[in-house]
Amino acid sequence: MRRLPSLIALMLSFAVPVLAAAQPVDPPAEGAAGQDNAGTLPDAPDAPPSEPAEAAPAPSAPAPAPTTDAPPPGYGQAPPPGYGEAPPPSDPYLPPLERSYPAPPPPQAPDKEGFSMPPWSARIDPFNWLLEGRLGLELEAGVLDFMTVELVPTFVVNDRPPTLNLSGAPDVLRQESNGLGPISGGALDVGLWLDGKAFRGYVIRVGVATYGYTYRTEDDAGDIDSVDSSETEGFAMFGSHARWGAFTIAGGIGLGVQLSKESRCFPDGATSVTQARSSGCDDELQISTKRDASEIVNLHSSIYPVDLFGRFSLGIVID
Repeated sequence: MRRLPSLIALMLSFAVPVLAAAQPVDPPAEGAAGQDNAGTLPDAPDAPPSEPAEAAPAPSAPAPAPTTDAPPPGYGQAPPPGYGEAPPPSDPYLPPLERSYPAPPPPQAPDKEGFSMPPWSARIDPFNWLLEGRLGLELEAGVLDFMTVELVPTFVVNDRPPTLNLSGAPDVLRQESNGLGPISGGALDVGLWLDGKAFRGYVIRVGVATYGYTYRTEDDAGDIDSVDSSETEGFAMFGSHARWGAFTIAGGIGLGVQLSKESRCFPDGATSVTQARSSGCDDELQISTKRDASEIVNLHSSIYPVDLFGRFSLGIVID
């Protein structure tokens, strides 16, 4: 029984707080919103009631946090192979990527002033050199697109050529130049090019030639006989040129006529070279290979005064 009051007091100590927590709490007055309860005094009883304060504006929604675009895929990685190198050359068979414009016209050629080198050619005739012992140096220059002028000095380079002995003369016969040193003379002609371009295609030449030679016969005792010959010839020639770059091969055939006829012969029964004469010789030019004039050689051809000749020359052309 003694413990009963103590038990009741203990139960009440637990029940009072529970009941107090269960009581509803009145909301605070509107005028007291925002005021600090601590250190504030209640209004005087005689003071008029204060007007209710305006309600505070509702707080605005918070601004969204700034967003940044996500980096593209591969950002920060190594560049692909070939990055930064020169682009490959375009395919010439593909259409252009950009609009193409026609190429600008070439600049106008400057007016030609002063002297300009014409086209020219230099050639030699190796066959006449080997067969007749006479080397012709063919020097030719253009004066018009279709016309050239040619000068051909001739040098005696062999005093006993094969053709001189083929005429029936023995080895005692030889030839020498009767001109300026080894130069026996030359030819001058004008070339008309049928294709309209110098040094290309076919050409017709018309010109004149003059030569001087001395023919001698000699034996172990010395000279036997000698004849001086001067030839002046007008000729026409048909030829052609083939070219490979600056190299050219020229050839042709010509027909000439002796303009200054000369003759020399021995009478029948002559016994000495001193008996030679220049009339009544039938256009022959005779020389004795024996001291007693028993063997005679005619230096003229069988078709004299007509001369049939040919050329085959090698050389260069500079345009």
